[in-house]
Amino acid sequence: MIPLYPVDRPRPIEPYQVFILSSLVLAIAGGFALGLLIPLSRVGDWGWDARNSELVQNHGQLQILGFAGLYVMGMGLRLLPRFSGLHLRFQSLLFPMWGLTVAGLLVRAFVQPWLSDDLHVAVMVEVQSLASRESLEPLISALQIPRS
Repeated sequence: MIPLYPVDRPRPIEPYQVFILSSLVLAIAGGFALGLLIPLSRVGDWGWDARNSELVQNHGQLQILGFAGLYVMGMGLRLLPRFSGLHLRFQSLLFPMWGLTVAGLLVRAFVQPWLSDDLHVAVMVEVQSLASRESLEPLISALQIPRS
């Protein structure tokens, strides 16, 4: 039976919707935009020649991890529970997983091409250590199976 909601009551946001929407936003605003701007910068002589390899890497990263990766995660979150007939076990970890993935992509997209080599390495190391210290340790401890 299909659940029907009254017009005045908003439908709850499913986790897969956030993953798919962010994949489309990253693809259009990030990957496709860079895919257009990189060739235009070569033709228009915008002075991006020093950053060209970093911009190409970010274009690929945003397309592969941003678009394809988040889309596959979102469709997996939608289809796998339906195929198996079971609920997801750790639903509280879905939004931290989404947030860390999107934050990592955005930090890399802005830091790598626009900061100097020494500064962008320092920022990436600090972000990585902060993410592992603040997010990964609680996630790993939450996933540990209690011993009986």
